[in-house]
Amino acid sequence: MKTILILLGCSFILGSCSNPSSSNMEKIHPVVSIAETLKTDSIKPYLYIIKHNKYDFGTIKEDKIEVIPIDIEIGNSGNSPLVIQKADVSCGRISIEYPKAPVLPGKTAMIHIAVNTKGQKGYFNKTVFLKSNAANDVELIRITGQIK
Repeated sequence: MKTILILLGCSFILGSCSNPSSSNMEKIHPVVSIAETLKTDSIKPYLYIIKHNKYDFGTIKEDKIEVIPIDIEIGNSGNSPLVIQKADVSCGRISIEYPKAPVLPGKTAMIHIAVNTKGQKGYFNKTVFLKSNAANDVELIRITGQIK
């Protein structure tokens, strides 16, 4: 009798753990193939920074340089026009000029950044955020150094 109860208990437990039908799963979690994802991303633009996105200026004498100019070339390696929608900075001592016109596929454009060091002392770590319509919708540019 004990064996029959154990067998009935096990069959009940195993029966309740069965997988839901695949049609129910598709309603809950639609299946998207990797090919569909790649196809969708391949029509988007892709923003890339030509040289690098980190700039360390080391030690700067306060009275020597008041403004650090940085020119950054960006490109679009995607298949549709790249539009920079917004450029945010981590502090008010940075000004930025970015292209307002779309960057066509395979083309490049310039971003001009100016870091005002006047009246600053010590280590600085500034960030520029580029928001765009690209597959990689946010890119960061980091600017560091120390003013003595």
